[in-house]
Amino acid sequence: MMSFLFWVLVIFLVYYFITRYNRLQGLNQEIKEARSNIKVVVERKVAIVNQFADLVNSYGSYEKVIQLKVSDNYTEMAKATSEAVTSIKALANTYPELKSSTHYSQFLENISKNEQILTEKREIYNYVVKGYNSQIAQIPMVFVASALGFKEAPYFDPNNEIGIDSFSGANTEAIKELAIKGTEVLKDKTEQIKDKINQ
Repeated sequence: MMSFLFWVLVIFLVYYFITRYNRLQGLNQEIKEARSNIKVVVERKVAIVNQFADLVNSYGSYEKVIQLKVSDNYTEMAKATSEAVTSIKALANTYPELKSSTHYSQFLENISKNEQILTEKREIYNYVVKGYNSQIAQIPMVFVASALGFKEAPYFDPNNEIGIDSFSGANTEAIKELAIKGTEVLKDKTEQIKDKINQ
């Protein structure tokens, strides 16, 4: 009877850990997707800036505008695009004919639309992070999340954009270590039960 209860408990705990892990992993993937969507919008902003820079550079009478590069580092890319937009606006103030051109108006409109989309994507990211962080902070999930190596995800902060690049989700080494320890405990308990049955 004791061995039956032990196995029922083991099966329940394994099932519980697997379902909790899968739930957290799903939320983890949602965060990564939301972060990726933000990067796509920033890459679009890079394309808008570069397209306008090509146009400005094709006219010999204006100062040259530096082309931006797409980067895996969101923080650097966001900073570079913001600086480029600022320098383009300063250039337009220096050259009134550039400022009054339809190309410049279209550039500003495209940047504005892109910023609206970026704001929406940031809000979605923070909403997903809130759901994930709420899950890993609740009892008993806090113990499961800690044991499985899930860490709190950073909210998007425009003044500290480094945070979203630093989130990696679950610590796979912690999961492997937990699985090895669990297997060892199961093996020991199985041997103890076999010994009791053979006596």
